[in-house]
Amino acid sequence: DFVNAVVKVGDVFFPAIVQETLAEVKSKLFVVVAGDGDLALMQAFSELPICQKVYPTDANFFLTRVTDANAIYDYLVHRGIIVRNRNRVTLCGNCLRITIGTKDENTRLLSALRQYR
Repeated sequence: DFVNAVVKVGDVFFPAIVQETLAEVKSKLFVVVAGDGDLALMQAFSELPICQKVYPTDANFFLTRVTDANAIYDYLVHRGIIVRNRNRVTLCGNCLRITIGTKDENTRLLSALRQYR
């Protein structure tokens, strides 16, 4: 039982047969989508005083509602930490989109936000 797949090279998609079972492919996808640090970052972020809600995700980023998205965004940018301010997006008032980075990047983000006042 091999998996049919589509492989993208540049802007072109090619059909392919992956020489792995569906279970092997799924196990690799889980590792890519939900790595060990992802859930830990989301949990740590949810415990910050500025955090009002962390929305569930299967992506390499998460959406979070915070106390003041504009001020927190400016604070992070001033420290060289880039996140996406989604405050002006419909239904995303006071939300930031946080991309899950490397362990060092995640630690730097959390450290900066723990110092935020």
